Parts: sequence; C-alpha cells; structure tokens
Amino acid sequence: MAVGAREVAARRAPDQIPDPRPTNPGQPGRWLTIRTPRTGPATAEAWCVCGWHLTAHGTDHVHQLISLHTDHPAICPTHPEGTTS
Repeated sequence: MAVGAREVAARRAPDQIPDPRPTNPGQPGRWLTIRTPRTGPATAEAWCVCGWHLTAHGTDHVHQLISLHTDHPAICPTHPEGTTS
C-alpha cells in the first residue's frame, strides 16, 4: 500500500474501497491466524472469501477452529471440489 493510501481509503465511501479478497484462483482464499500470548488465553480467527468467519478463545476452542478451518473447503461454495487453497 502506498504512503497515504490508508488515509485515502479511510475517507472513501464503503462502496469505493477496493475489495481485498482475491480474484485470481491462484491466490489464497482462506486464512487462519493463531495468537499465543505469554499471558492470557490463545486466540484464533479463521475466515474465507465466501464470508465464513469464526473466532476462538482458549486452547480447546482454538484446536476445534483449526479442524473447522481444515474441513471448510469441502463445504465452501467458492472452492471447486478437490481444492484446498
């Protein structure tokens, strides 16, 4: 992102902000972020270009979210059968 582009995007109407989701099939379509701070519970966030978005707090819930994230391509409407991007 160019210097100042963030401020320009902040001033735009929501319908004028570029869609950050990939349009190229070779680009990732789902993400998983796991945070493990020195103090406090582990947290995770998983999302997909189809709109699927979940968060988890605590080790057990984070492990469940990892499993859901791994299984998501099988039910995702934006991923053709057999792809795991």
